[in-house]
Amino acid sequence: GGAAAPPAPPPEEMFRQIYIDYNKRAYQVALEESEAFLAEYPDDPLGEEVLFIRGQCLMELANQTDALKEFSTLLQRYPRGKRAPGALLRMAISYEQLGQTELAAGVARRLMSEFPRSEEASVAEERFGAILGE
Repeated sequence: GGAAAPPAPPPEEMFRQIYIDYNKRAYQVALEESEAFLAEYPDDPLGEEVLFIRGQCLMELANQTDALKEFSTLLQRYPRGKRAPGALLRMAISYEQLGQTELAAGVARRLMSEFPRSEEASVAEERFGAILGE
């Protein structure tokens, strides 16, 4: 038999490394590390942050389509999570960047109705005001 794989580092440690690489703009590295995190610790409370960072990395890499998938997953798993407003705002921006204004407006409306007092709702109102005002 081959040697057993070394145990994964604790979730906090893995998360810290993902965060460091994201801040260093090593987006591809952060994506690989976050995939390992989610495989190893699918139910860890830090999963919400990890999904959020994944979405942001993909946006930075101009991969809006996959970014939208990550933010959708975050919203399915953590509908009232602290990252939900940020995920909705970034989804609206991603749709806008893909030229899908109707979808962008729909997500912005959802953000403003579900999290009306969030900072993100004000940003959405300002950024998407023109397409919302029909």
